[in-house]
Amino acid sequence: MNYRAIFIDKAVALGKKKGFFIYLQNTFWLMFEKVFTLSVAFVVGIYVARYFGPENLGLLDYGRSIAIFLTTFATLSVEQFLVKKLIEDKARINMILGTFFFLRVFASLFSIAAVFVLFFLGAFDQAIIFTIVLIITCSSVFTSFGVLQGYFQSNLNSGKVALATSLQIICSAFLKVYFIIYEFSLEYFAAVYLIEGIAFAVGLIYSYQRNSHSILKWKFDFKLAKEILLECWPMMISGLIIIVYMRIDQLMIKWLLDAQSVGYYSSAVKLSEIWFFIGLVICNSFFPALVKARVSDPALYKRRLQSLLNLLVVIGLVITIPISIFSSTIIEMLYGIRFAPASGVLTIHAWSLVFIFVGQVGSRWLINENLQKMNLNRTFWGMMVNIILNLILIPKYGINGAAFATLFSQFTASYLSNSFSEKSKELFLAQTRALFPIHLATGFFSLTENKKYGR
Repeated sequence: MNYRAIFIDKAVALGKKKGFFIYLQNTFWLMFEKVFTLSVAFVVGIYVARYFGPENLGLLDYGRSIAIFLTTFATLSVEQFLVKKLIEDKARINMILGTFFFLRVFASLFSIAAVFVLFFLGAFDQAIIFTIVLIITCSSVFTSFGVLQGYFQSNLNSGKVALATSLQIICSAFLKVYFIIYEFSLEYFAAVYLIEGIAFAVGLIYSYQRNSHSILKWKFDFKLAKEILLECWPMMISGLIIIVYMRIDQLMIKWLLDAQSVGYYSSAVKLSEIWFFIGLVICNSFFPALVKARVSDPALYKRRLQSLLNLLVVIGLVITIPISIFSSTIIEMLYGIRFAPASGVLTIHAWSLVFIFVGQVGSRWLINENLQKMNLNRTFWGMMVNIILNLILIPKYGINGAAFATLFSQFTASYLSNSFSEKSKELFLAQTRALFPIHLATGFFSLTENKKYGR
């Protein structure tokens, strides 16, 4: 069989489909945005880590983790539900965006109040931690304009989001470099997150207004707000649980060990997590295609799901294996010898990428199947596994134990938990097929193959 000829024929066939280029263009902008922002953030982040050293970096990341916990509800964690709503009900765009926006603002104000409550309860053992948490939490008010990301994504117009994100990261990079040169203290670096939020909001609003829209037309609808909260509370709780098992390791390391250990751990985790965007970009770009295929062609819907899983597993392994093998060299080359203890964490934590990718597809499948509560169940199991294993492994194995806890919790939440219910059996089987080597060579052409490609 001439596989080269088959590949060329497939490529030519796809090239003739207008819909394919729309999704390809959208994927390009999503990828460009993430590559640009993460590349700049990565380089600057290396200099910040070298400037502070493990202990001060640990304090900054510890404070940021607390702020992320407190602002989880401020994001609502329902981005894909917003996209789905905008696609299905274009006549009420101003009402949908306005309601989502004001819900996020209300949640942001609640988060800020929670910081002061924790302060008066004596939850912060150092004044600098309170300052860092408060500043970063305040940024959530401005990131409420992130609802516009859902609008542009629903219209396959991710170039607008790329503009806003680029403005955000440029401001952030400039300020961090300036603060390093002139040796500013920790709280100024925390303030960068607040300025990032403002720049991000300005960029999104500018792009939205240029599309002949106006945020002044947004309206808050109590009935819609009630509908959103009733339908999405499982996803919001799920979002909180996701943050718990993604961030609890850093908090528990600080509680059970020290800030320096947090610095070692977070520096390694950043090198692992930087790749998460690839799965997000691909899933977000093809999510509208999955939504439409489910209605128009169930067989195609299943093929697209399987192809997407196969593709992301391959990508995950291609990234994970080299990182795991050369972790010591990577850590010492980027951070210096002071961060050498982080290499073991990177070796272990990198393997969670494969299950993260599988889980990203799974969460979108659950949304598409109106099984939002299943997201809550599987993330709950992941959180419980992470907390229990952290309590057992951190005292015995230190930061490497925390990395093992994260890896196994991702395996549980993203994959194993889908076997617990008959409703998610189809997803579990598709993930299993993707994770077995015999299926890894499967192409992704069926992902875009459709006589009614989504237009």
